[in-house]
Amino acid sequence: MNPDCPSFTLTSGLGSGSSKCPDFVSGCDKILKMESNPSLHEIYAGLFIDHCKDKFGWQDLTSDVIMDIGLGEKGNCGKAILAKFPDVTSIIGVDGNPQVLHKFKQESQTKIQCVVADIEKRNSLGYYEGRMNKVVSTNVFHQLMEKEEAFRNMYRLLKPGGEAAVLFIIKSISYEWLTEMLKNTKWKDAYRGYYEENLYKGGFGADQYKEMVEKIGFQVTECSEIERVIPYPSDEICKEDLYEMNGKNFMILPDLLEEFKEERFQVLLKLGARDAEGSPCFRYTHLSLLLVKPTEGSVSKTKGKTGS
Repeated sequence: MNPDCPSFTLTSGLGSGSSKCPDFVSGCDKILKMESNPSLHEIYAGLFIDHCKDKFGWQDLTSDVIMDIGLGEKGNCGKAILAKFPDVTSIIGVDGNPQVLHKFKQESQTKIQCVVADIEKRNSLGYYEGRMNKVVSTNVFHQLMEKEEAFRNMYRLLKPGGEAAVLFIIKSISYEWLTEMLKNTKWKDAYRGYYEENLYKGGFGADQYKEMVEKIGFQVTECSEIERVIPYPSDEICKEDLYEMNGKNFMILPDLLEEFKEERFQVLLKLGARDAEGSPCFRYTHLSLLLVKPTEGSVSKTKGKTGS
C-alpha cells in the first residue's frame, strides 16, 4: 500500500485545498455520492482526468493511443479515461510489477492493455517511443528515485504535439511520520516495509520541476502545487486508519500494539496534524504537471533539448 495517502474511503468532502487550478479540487460532492464510496486514489484520478480534459481541450480521442504509467491493481487512471472517452483507440497500462498487472487483469474486464515495464528504464519501453498521443500518471512519480529520467522517457514516448499529465505527491506528513517513528529503535527493529531516505528533496517544488521538464524539452501548460488537508471524524478513527495505512509493515507483538498505535498517533499530532477545528487530519501536497511535446519546427522548442 502507498504510505503517502490515507487508506480510508471518504463519506464527506476531500478537505481543503489551495491551488492555482481550483477546478481540480471542486466537484467532489458529486463524486462522493457514488454508491461505491471510492478511495482517494480513485477520486483524484477521476478529478485529474476531468482537469486534463478541460485544460487540454480533450473531446474526440477515437484516434488516440494513451499510456498510463503505474497502472496499479485498480487501474484508476486508465479507468477514469475510459469512463470519459470509451471510444479511445487504446490505453496501454504500464507497471513494473507483473503480479500487480496479473491481479488487475483478473479483477477488471477493460480494453486496457497491460505491459510490464519501468518508466525509469528506457530500454523497457523502447518499442513505444514516438507512438503515444498522451501519457498520464497519477500518484506514482513520488515513488521514483530517478524522476528526471522518467520525465525524459515520457518525452520520448510521445509523438510531436503529444501531451503528458502527471499528478504526484511532493510532500507528505506520512513520510515525516515514518521518519520520526524509525528514530525509535523499538519500532525501527520491527519495521519490515520500504523506506528511502530523502524521498522528497527539501525545497524541490513546482519551480524546480518546471525547470527540469523545460530542460528536457516540454512546453509547460500547468505546474501547480495543491495543498491537501483531509480531516478525520475522530481521534479513534484516525488511530485505526494510521494502522491500516502502513502499520502492518511493522511486526508488532500483541502486547505492544496499543502502545504502538498511541505513539504513532502522538507523533502525527506533534507534526501538526490538527486542522483549524481541532480535528486530526492528514496533510500532503500534490504537484499537477500538464506538459506538451512541441511539434517539429515549433518556435517554442527548447534549445539544447535532451529528450531525444
